[in-house]
Amino acid sequence: WIATPGVYDHSLENLDWLRASAALSAAFLAGGGRRLVGAGTCLEYDRDGGADSAGPRTIYAAAKHACRLVFERQIAGVEGATLAWPRIFFLVGAGDHPDRFAQALARRLIAGETAEISQGLVERDFIDVRDCARAIAALAGAEASGTFDVASGRGWRLRDLAEAIAAKAGRPDLLRINPTLDRAGEPPRLVGDPEPLRLAAGVAPIYSIDQSIADLLRHWENRAANAHHG
Repeated sequence: WIATPGVYDHSLENLDWLRASAALSAAFLAGGGRRLVGAGTCLEYDRDGGADSAGPRTIYAAAKHACRLVFERQIAGVEGATLAWPRIFFLVGAGDHPDRFAQALARRLIAGETAEISQGLVERDFIDVRDCARAIAALAGAEASGTFDVASGRGWRLRDLAEAIAAKAGRPDLLRINPTLDRAGEPPRLVGDPEPLRLAAGVAPIYSIDQSIADLLRHWENRAANAHHG
């Protein structure tokens, strides 16, 4: 699916990916597949971040929600078919888009550039991408059906995470708070519950946020060193 920062949330391309996903799952089931694992998003939750929330507020989140409904309808007509729908929270990983929040910060700080952020008062649940991969693989081999948060269960204010990255990089002096970067209408808190996933698939996060930050900074240090030697 489209996941370009600043673009994906209201892009109409999401509707194309919804159709493509529906076609892919239909072909999978028609070919004899019986265990379907989707890839949802925590943004399917509404502004309060709770399981009883009203629903998505972006085209991306609405398309993901609709994708789950399509998958549920498809497997209902196929004997023995099951569906697990992991709702992925906020990933930290070296291979992510360079303009993603943690990536962009690490990249700029390692380059010795000023890193501007908003006031960063919203709270988010960050999970290492390697833990996310382990969770999805575990769900594929499990039998449990339903929705599962792929999350750490811990909330970080964006500002606190930014300060932790800057401190680990040894460049807290480069961090700048710019209130004009605040985004109106942002959910104040999106924090998941990893316990249902642990019970269903026997998997829980093993990477601490400190380890994720260290590995992210090392990635950009290596990139900078290779560019210098090149």
